[in-house]
Amino acid sequence: NAGVNAASCASFAQDEEWSYLVTAYLAVNSNEKILAVDGEKVEVVNYNASSDVALLRTRKDFASYVPLARREAEIGNIVIGCGISPHIGKVLSRGAIIGKFNDAYLTDGHVDYGFSGGGFYVFENGNPRLLGVALFKSKDGIISGISSVHVLRKLVKDAGLEGKLR
Repeated sequence: NAGVNAASCASFAQDEEWSYLVTAYLAVNSNEKILAVDGEKVEVVNYNASSDVALLRTRKDFASYVPLARREAEIGNIVIGCGISPHIGKVLSRGAIIGKFNDAYLTDGHVDYGFSGGGFYVFENGNPRLLGVALFKSKDGIISGISSVHVLRKLVKDAGLEGKLR
């Protein structure tokens, strides 16, 4: 049974029935539509292979969530990321946005191979918001960075979920 490491996912919304998560597409790149996160069944709802992002859903009470950022990040915004490094284990990373390349933010924070799919957060009015997920390598040539929040919003919209999530 295929699986995704829960620390490599970020929960960002719920509806009446489901919790929604995002991760790196490479973490779920298989023919299976049903995967496992910490033993819990999750379904692949949508994905963008070229941006290396996948939208997942699982039962509603699986995880608390941090909503998506309301706007794109700007150079200098502080970001906090979490993921798993194969060399270190669970890692919390702090950095700043230092640029943008295609649909990804560049950061001076630590992004390692195992970080792919882990959440990166920005603070808006003192509240954390999911900005994107860690990318270690994408088809656009990014070595390490963060997926853009507009890519995540497009996944939600293309899945027919826009305006239906809280």
